[in-house]
Amino acid sequence: MSQIEQPVTSSGRANAVSAATGRHREASHADAGQPNGIDSRHWTLTGIAAIILASFAFLIPAFLNGFPFLYPDSGDYLVLTPQLYRSPFYSLFLLFAHMNRFIWNTVMVQALLLSWLLFIICRLYSSRPLATFSILVALLVPFSSAAYFASFIMADLMTPLMFLAIYILAFHWSELSRFDRIFVFLFTCLAACSHIAHVAMGIGLLALVAVLLVLTGNSWRMVARRVGLLSVPIVLATSALWLNNAITHRAFTLYPAGNSLLMANLIEAGPARRYIHDVCPAAGFKICSIVDKLPRTANQLLWGGSYRALGGLRAMEDEARTIVSATLRAYPQDVLAMVIRNFVAALNTHRPAYEFVPWTGEVPSLTALIEKKFGSEARDAYLASAQSKGRVPRDLIGAVDDVTFPISFVAFVWFSFLALRRQMAEPACLSILVVCGFIGNALLTSAASGVFDRYQARLSWLFLAAGVLVCARLRDAAIPASRPFIQTALAALRLQPAFGRARIASIGSFGERAIPDQVVPNDPAGRNKLRPRKP
Repeated sequence: MSQIEQPVTSSGRANAVSAATGRHREASHADAGQPNGIDSRHWTLTGIAAIILASFAFLIPAFLNGFPFLYPDSGDYLVLTPQLYRSPFYSLFLLFAHMNRFIWNTVMVQALLLSWLLFIICRLYSSRPLATFSILVALLVPFSSAAYFASFIMADLMTPLMFLAIYILAFHWSELSRFDRIFVFLFTCLAACSHIAHVAMGIGLLALVAVLLVLTGNSWRMVARRVGLLSVPIVLATSALWLNNAITHRAFTLYPAGNSLLMANLIEAGPARRYIHDVCPAAGFKICSIVDKLPRTANQLLWGGSYRALGGLRAMEDEARTIVSATLRAYPQDVLAMVIRNFVAALNTHRPAYEFVPWTGEVPSLTALIEKKFGSEARDAYLASAQSKGRVPRDLIGAVDDVTFPISFVAFVWFSFLALRRQMAEPACLSILVVCGFIGNALLTSAASGVFDRYQARLSWLFLAAGVLVCARLRDAAIPASRPFIQTALAALRLQPAFGRARIASIGSFGERAIPDQVVPNDPAGRNKLRPRKP
C-alpha cells in the first residue's frame, strides 16, 4: 500500500494524488510496507531475550532497595477490599501476577510489559530495532523515572503505557502481526480500566488521535475505523468501572468519591474553606462541626481521620457535591486561579522517587498485610529494605532528574522539530501525543487531586523515550518526508522549507513509504522504485 503525494504547486495533480491515496488506503494492509525494510511482524529469540534482559534492568531500583517500592495506596491494590476511589481491575491484575505467593511477581510483570511495549515501538521506528532498544533501555534506566515506576506497586506505570498503546493502535495497526494486534489491544483495555482517571485521559487521547488522523490526510473511512477501534477499550473500561460501582457500592456513577476528593482539594487551596466559613453553621453541613479545625492539606483531611469522623467518603459525597457546586458559583475566579496555579506547579513537579519514604510507622497495617499475604520472609525483607529504613537517596535521584529531564526535553523538542521540518507524520504525531498527554495529565490531576511528584514523574520518561525513537527515525530517513497537513501548516506559518521543485518521499501514517513519482504498476517492489516522468 503506497501513498502518492505531489508538491502543492499543482492543484490538479494534487487532487488526482488524493484520490489515489484514498484508494490505496482502503486496500488491504496485508503487505503494508515498512520504512527502510523494517519487519515489525515477526518475533525472534533474540528479541525475546532482549525484552527479558531489559525487564531485569528496569528492576534495578527494586533490587537495590531489596523490595518493591510501596506507597500507602499499594495496600489497597494488594487486597481486593472494595474502595470508592480505587479501580479493582489493577488489583485483579496484581492478584494474577503474585497469586498471594511472591510479591516480586507484580513488578516483574510490570517491567515485562514496559519492555515489551518499548520493543514493539522500536521495531516500528528503527531499521535496527535491537540496537535502538538497547540504547533506549540504557538511557531510560539511569536517567529517567521509568525504572522507578516499573519497581513501584502502583497503577502509575499503566498511564504512560496506555498512551503508547493507544498511539501504536492508532498509527501502526497495519504494521502489527495478528499476535501483536491482539495483545496490544487487550493491554490497552487493561490499562484503560486500571485507574479511574484513565477513562477521562482516554477520551481526551481519543479526540486527539481523531484530529491527527484527519490532519495526516487519512480517508474518513480509515479515521472512523481507527477511532472505532480505540473507542472499544474506553467504552469497556467505562462500563466495567460503572458496573463495579453500581454493584459493589450502589453508586450509579463513574466517580463515587469524586466530589469528596475535589472538595478536599478546594479546601486546601482556599475557596471551599472560605465558603464553608461563610455559611457555617447556618447551612447545617456535617463539616461545620470541624469548621474551625479544618486540616491544612487535602491529605490530612481525607486520610487523617477528619472525613472518617464525619462518616467517610461515601457519607460525605452528597454534601461535598453541594459545597463544590456552591464554591464554583461563589468564587469562580479563585477556583480558576487555583487550577492555573496548580497546573503550572505540576508541570515542574516530577521528582521520580519523592514518595519512596518509610511507611512502616505511619501505615503499620501495610507491614501486617505483607506478612499475611506473602509470609514472614516477605515482611522481614520489607522491613529491611532501604525504603523502610529511610535510606533511599531521594535527594540524589531528584538532583539527577533536575539535570536529565531538561536535557531530555530539549533533545525531544529538537528532534521533533527536525521531524516536522522533514515533514514526517508518525514522529510528529508521537511528539504531539506525548506533549498533550503530559499537559492533560498535569491539568486533570492537579485540579482534581492536587500537586504530587508521582503524577507527572510517571510520564516524564516519555520525553526521553520519544526523543530516542524520533532520532532513530531521522537516522533511517534517507530523504526528507512530507505530509499534506504539515505542508499546509508550515506554509500558513511561512515556515515552508525550501524544497524547490524537488520530489519528496514521505513516510505515511501507517508506516508506509510513499513516493512522489510514478510507481511502477504491478511491481512487487514498486513502492521502492520510481519511473521518471516525461517532460
